[in-house]
Amino acid sequence: MGEGIEIGSSIGHYRIVSKIGAGGMGEVYLAHDARLDRNVAVKMLPADFAKDEDRLQRFEQEAKATSALNHPNILTVYDIGEHDGSPFIVAELLDGEELRERLDQGSIPLRKVTEYAQQIVSGLSAAHEKGIVHRDLKPENLFVTKDERVKILDFGLAKLREPSANIHGSEDATRRAMTDPGVVMGTVGYMSPEQVRGQMTDHRSDIFSFGLILYEMITGRRAFQEESLAETMSAIVKEEPPEMSESNPNISPSLERIVRRCLEKKPDRRFQSTSDLGFALESLSTPTSSSGHTMMSTVSGMTGAVSDPTSIRRSRLLIGALAILAIGFATFAGWLLLRRGEAPMPTTHVSIPLPEGHSIVSGPAISRDGRRVAFVSTDGVGRPQLYVRALDEGDSRLLPGTEEANNPFFSPDGQWIAFYARNQLFKVKVDGGAPVPLAASSSNEGGTWTDSGTIIYKKTWSGGFEAVNENGGESKPFIAVDGPDEYAYAWPYAILGGREMLFISWGKTSNLLLLDTKTLTKRLVVPQWWRRFAYITPGYLVGGDEGGELRGTKLAAAGEAPGKVVTVVKGVDTDRTNDGIANFDISQNGNLVYVRRDRGRQSVVIIDRQGQSKPVSIPESEVQEAHVSPDGHRIATVTEGVINIVDLERGTTTPLTPEITTGNKQQPVWSPDGRSVTFASNYEGNWDIYSKPVSGAGSVTPLLKLPLDQFPTGYASDGTLLFQTVDPKNGTELWILPPGGEARVWLSNGSQNNDAKFSPDGHFVAYSSNISGRSEVYIQSRDNAADRVQVSAAGGSVPVWSPNGKQLLFRQGNVLMETAIGNTGGLSATAPVRLFDGGWTLPQWYPFDIMPDGQHFVMIQQPREVVQTRIDVVLNWFPVLKEALGDNR
Repeated sequence: MGEGIEIGSSIGHYRIVSKIGAGGMGEVYLAHDARLDRNVAVKMLPADFAKDEDRLQRFEQEAKATSALNHPNILTVYDIGEHDGSPFIVAELLDGEELRERLDQGSIPLRKVTEYAQQIVSGLSAAHEKGIVHRDLKPENLFVTKDERVKILDFGLAKLREPSANIHGSEDATRRAMTDPGVVMGTVGYMSPEQVRGQMTDHRSDIFSFGLILYEMITGRRAFQEESLAETMSAIVKEEPPEMSESNPNISPSLERIVRRCLEKKPDRRFQSTSDLGFALESLSTPTSSSGHTMMSTVSGMTGAVSDPTSIRRSRLLIGALAILAIGFATFAGWLLLRRGEAPMPTTHVSIPLPEGHSIVSGPAISRDGRRVAFVSTDGVGRPQLYVRALDEGDSRLLPGTEEANNPFFSPDGQWIAFYARNQLFKVKVDGGAPVPLAASSSNEGGTWTDSGTIIYKKTWSGGFEAVNENGGESKPFIAVDGPDEYAYAWPYAILGGREMLFISWGKTSNLLLLDTKTLTKRLVVPQWWRRFAYITPGYLVGGDEGGELRGTKLAAAGEAPGKVVTVVKGVDTDRTNDGIANFDISQNGNLVYVRRDRGRQSVVIIDRQGQSKPVSIPESEVQEAHVSPDGHRIATVTEGVINIVDLERGTTTPLTPEITTGNKQQPVWSPDGRSVTFASNYEGNWDIYSKPVSGAGSVTPLLKLPLDQFPTGYASDGTLLFQTVDPKNGTELWILPPGGEARVWLSNGSQNNDAKFSPDGHFVAYSSNISGRSEVYIQSRDNAADRVQVSAAGGSVPVWSPNGKQLLFRQGNVLMETAIGNTGGLSATAPVRLFDGGWTLPQWYPFDIMPDGQHFVMIQQPREVVQTRIDVVLNWFPVLKEALGDNR
């Protein structure tokens, strides 16, 4: 051991087990942490080094710098202290090998190069955001664990400075640098030109060193390695490294361009931040092992990879010109500006028109490389199908076999689209072919496709996530809900290739959590976040709320408070099939796609069977539900979580529960005598059922509280209440609550059963269910004595009985359908017929009800001319987000 620590001895509660290694910055030992019963690494300066003031300062610098960071790609520091006059650091014990050992075996496969590069840049970006510059980045300071996670080691040469939005600020704002101008620091061969010259350095020096490492991973040789140190240093300052294609002909031009930009001699010509560098790396599509071709990302132009530089330039010009002529996207010329040495692409707005007569149902989703957009649209008669549009093509293409599709998301390479439909999770090739079923699912609340080929998805509405291989097979539970105030997880979003995952936890509030997919440990990122969101490497979040605003923030590190949240886009439409979730997505190269909101002329009308209508006097707002009182004199409406009582005779609108100022209210149901309204609210936490007299004289009374969320759907004339619950195991169940009796389950079949209504005589129940694979309307006897009868034929929801009980109306897409109900010789229903077409579309929720005369209907209508018929695309939108957040790097 020499002057080292004796094996078997203890430093505090760390027992030294063995010596691992030694270097210029100290000796490293394997130790056991007796307090937490785990093995750790202890790094300590030898006794003679502790007397060297410079070494001691640098060691302390490493401790301060590293302990300030908490990132999966940076060595985790557990503790610091002093033993016998020598300082030490306690860090996580890594199992694997240095990147140097990998490189000693030759070049690394390009797929792994991109994966390692993204991880290194992610860790560097976290350090730079803290004001920490590594200044000694080299393969010896990069460790690859057995699970392929890259860790950055040894911040002993890091220069601390106060974090600032202006990265070009004065050196006076920095903390004391550990090296003075004119003193060369770092490792020769991985230094930046400014380090070689002994000049002041900043984070762009790390970008140059990273470029040298990236070059070596691709080619298997160092960029600058001459016979002497002096010659190597001179080459770094004056010469260009050999062409990478000489050593690796499979390298894509886009990846080569990234390396070249990292290795610019002048700092102001390199990437100006690791955020921008990470952005460029994420845009890459990995080449296949059998071909030297790669799908070019937007960073290098929307063209195929071509080996000859002259051909590349000609090809880009030709494809850009054809795109302009074919679809009028003049902005594609902006992509051509990204050729080497030319200016970056400006932020540009274009749009994708939907097929004639169609409107958006779900989506859009954009591929990681920003090339393709997938969306679900309907032709207005209830037939939602999946379409894909390549931005360099002239038309959107229908993908056959995708009826009832919902919530599409792309594979990492953009060649497949996963989607939910008919109680299944499917995948389909972007160029067509039969959809491939992957797993059973009664939900549709988002999914994510990781680089390793695993798809994380929702199997049921409540509960956690399931995982299935992209090639199919048995699905397995991935993570279960375990928080005391959680009842469901939704909208998974894999980042860093799948090593981490963002998702929404639903409970008393909707919180955004971050999951380590290896350890399955999670942490809160942003409280009360919105359900639909997107992530842009290296750490930008955009969420869409139900009010149609997109808001951005920075992903906070562990232990940090969430950063500021700013509004970046207004007027975004919300999904009519998913409770108001914003219709938008963002690619990893910063292209934004969204559906613009335009609902200003939405109105409530009373309409007869001939389609003649008259407006209802209601203050202009977005009404989501309309429910007629038993006498037909009033309507209970829901507007943005508030229940109002509209008096049709007097033309007044009165809030039902002005005393409740928190939470949301929905699904109002009139009592049989019309004196009170029963509704669901989450103002006390869970969704419970309450009642309130419409006169305003009484108070809000809790009617039912169960461990499950519950929502009322209808009363029988005898006062029996129908309601639905959300059960993590059994799907959406239908329950009955008799007057003064105990609540009991009426229907539980593992599917989503909704919108239950008693017939006027109370003998039958109509409801919608997706038990067949899509939502259909059924009727069944109240005592379940007879089998259910399917009423709808091509999809249906929101059934409403006529006052005499002889007809049943329901919604099919954007039209109202009607069927005659018979009960002679058994329950029966005639073929549904379209009631009328008023030249409008139906918004989400409960858009209609029937008046007591059976001849008039209260309806929320939205003229077709304001229905969303295009998708807006903002190319190179990322700088807009950064500017809004005050990030000028």
